[in-house]
Amino acid sequence: TFVHGNNTVRRQVALKERRQFRILLWMIIFLLGNVLFIYYVFHEQQLYRCLYLMAANFKECTIWNVFWVVGITDYVIRFVTMMLKCLIASLCKRVIAFKMRGKYYMFLEHLSQLYRMLIPIPLWSKYFSENDDVGHVFSVASVAIYFAIKVCLLIFKQIQYGTTPTKEELIESGALCPICQEEIKEPIKLDCKHIFCDDCISLWFDRERSCPLCRARIAHGPMWRDGSTSAFIQVF
Repeated sequence: TFVHGNNTVRRQVALKERRQFRILLWMIIFLLGNVLFIYYVFHEQQLYRCLYLMAANFKECTIWNVFWVVGITDYVIRFVTMMLKCLIASLCKRVIAFKMRGKYYMFLEHLSQLYRMLIPIPLWSKYFSENDDVGHVFSVASVAIYFAIKVCLLIFKQIQYGTTPTKEELIESGALCPICQEEIKEPIKLDCKHIFCDDCISLWFDRERSCPLCRARIAHGPMWRDGSTSAFIQVF
């Protein structure tokens, strides 16, 4: 289920304007159905408490129960993360420009991974000690601080891959974008001196880290900017 959902979301994100809304909608319904089914079947264990950074309702707090609940909750969070990515992918470009979506996918994935890292704290605290207040307070505070920092970075920090070329440099380059083969709009000059449309090069760096022409390394690794979700199971 996870592998299928992850691959589907990544493919739809890569299609950009050619994405299929019915597939994205189906993925949201499919993933939501899985989450609701899990919580319905195991309603006595009150697994939803883990989402609030609280311990689930165990009849017996064994190490295997902790592993099981942490694993289930980890899958639920990943499903929710993929649903949110589907929602972002389905938005029209007037709401979120395609060149900006990679940053949103990456932010969402990092936030999800942090949340998944904090989820086990109350459960393991309960296993080692019946008093898990410290773990709960620490988890909530960590999420709040990290989320505030990430939101500030998302709002105030803009991705900049190069500088604005001079008029002479633009004329010398031919004023045509090598990617879209049209007149350059909002020109950006990379460190390697090649000039592209801002939108074109931003979309390129969602998947690549080098100049399309000379392959000089420009951007940081594009991990998680393609809409993919980590397959690593966070159990501690």
